[in-house]
Amino acid sequence: MGRILVATLVAFASASVLAQTDTTAPASGSPKPRPSRAEQREFPGLPWGSFRAFPELTFWTMRDDNIYAQRSGEIEDTVYTFSPTLLLQSDWQRHALNLNMGADFDRYQDHGEENVDDYWLGFDGQYEFTEQTRLFGGMRHTRDHEDRYVAGTPGPDQQREPTRYDHEEAHLGLASDLGKWRLRGGTTFDRYDYEDATATSGARIDNRDRRYDLVSIGLRAGYALSAEYEPFVQYATDQRRYDQPINGTGFNRDSDGYRAAAGLRFVRPRQRLAGEVFLGSLRQRYDHPGFSDVRKPYFGAQLAWRPDVVTRVDLYIDRSIEETTVALDDRYAAGTLDTVYGFEVERKLTSRLSVVGHAAYIDSELLSYPRQDKITDAGAGLRYYLTPTLFVGSNLRVIDRDSDELDGEYRRSQISLSLGYTPGRSSSYRLPAAALAQGSAYPLTPLPLSELFDGLYGGAALGMARSTAKPPAAAATAAAMSARTGPTASASCSSSAMAGSSGAGTWAPRPKAKPARPTGPLPRARPTRAAARWTRTTAMD
Repeated sequence: MGRILVATLVAFASASVLAQTDTTAPASGSPKPRPSRAEQREFPGLPWGSFRAFPELTFWTMRDDNIYAQRSGEIEDTVYTFSPTLLLQSDWQRHALNLNMGADFDRYQDHGEENVDDYWLGFDGQYEFTEQTRLFGGMRHTRDHEDRYVAGTPGPDQQREPTRYDHEEAHLGLASDLGKWRLRGGTTFDRYDYEDATATSGARIDNRDRRYDLVSIGLRAGYALSAEYEPFVQYATDQRRYDQPINGTGFNRDSDGYRAAAGLRFVRPRQRLAGEVFLGSLRQRYDHPGFSDVRKPYFGAQLAWRPDVVTRVDLYIDRSIEETTVALDDRYAAGTLDTVYGFEVERKLTSRLSVVGHAAYIDSELLSYPRQDKITDAGAGLRYYLTPTLFVGSNLRVIDRDSDELDGEYRRSQISLSLGYTPGRSSSYRLPAAALAQGSAYPLTPLPLSELFDGLYGGAALGMARSTAKPPAAAATAAAMSARTGPTASASCSSSAMAGSSGAGTWAPRPKAKPARPTGPLPRARPTRAAARWTRTTAMD
């Protein structure tokens, strides 16, 4: 699949070198022309045929005071990262196609064995049979590594380098509006292929027992009571199959389960508020009799609030079952039940300067194993545009994990500086003077949904009441399909079905991220692997 994606995406790579057209200033005394809708957006992108291109080049330097996430004997280092990314978004009246590629090249100043070259490339889109019925789907290939902080990962005294793996994923589905009914069904496929690693002694570490497939089939039905409220029910299966038994044993972590829930989606344009909440049941049955079956409440929420044009607030709750390699002697954990609570706040102080803060709390319960982790992840950052397209940034992030096992505890602080180039940003972008002057007192007048949710948590799925303008297609597929490798993962988050226009959003969210360092202007706590699959399958677009 990687060759197919490369061949498809190379044709669009030249968009990254396009130059943005300068805006000619009107003559003195003449009336200023009214800016177009595209010019009013911070990230209109670069026109390239029938596509819009959103390239970005970012160079990071970060000081990490605990690169191996250890409880004691912490080791510091400076990490240099170069991150080129490119998002191509179709600008068609019908149908949609989005292509995404990028890379993270990490170089450690003193610990070169931790250097990694990660990349991703993929696409998603939709084909509209009619205005009411559409086919959606996407594919993605990711070359990634497992960060040292992940529970169960061998430390530097056991393994020389981080574990590498490939992640192949795809999703396909059909959505239809029948009167007031909103129906959606689909399937997702994920393949995780872990490579063997090298022990500090030079011996080979066999990781073939970690390779597995995950397949999910989901259905969702919603009924629009009004333009603002839509109750819904949804159901998704969860099948996980490993290639072989855990090394040295006669069993693996194969399992089958489902997620069933009922909830309410709401959109309040006048209050600049949208979101959804749901509650249901989570079940997972393991083939190995030594692993206890899981029966837990299933719940989640997502809220996007724009109190004024210079402020955004996003809140989320997520619960999912994740894979793990935690073991002690002959006792193995079946997985982890992760419950995440988090928020992010961003405020534009001027047309050039933005500040952002985030916090997340993760309760990670290991299944069939006597351990529970509690992780706190908080940070703040700023970004300042020296020119319309060249920015500098700074971020601070603190992660703390409290565990029932002393060796599982650690505290980690990261301070970073960044320099970036975003040619897709408008050279004429200005915040309304009234917004800067009045701040939070700016009148809460209604906004079109395409503007209200134009950022990372835009939620194309939140369009119960459709705006008059054609909303952008779900362009953050890569963010949604990005896999999380442990309970403290943080990054840009969204799903191919739930995200808004990433290119047009504030700070142009990154499609993939590493928990060990900032990504974009500030790492964002993202949905877990299972949550991303659930949303790709069941969310309404």
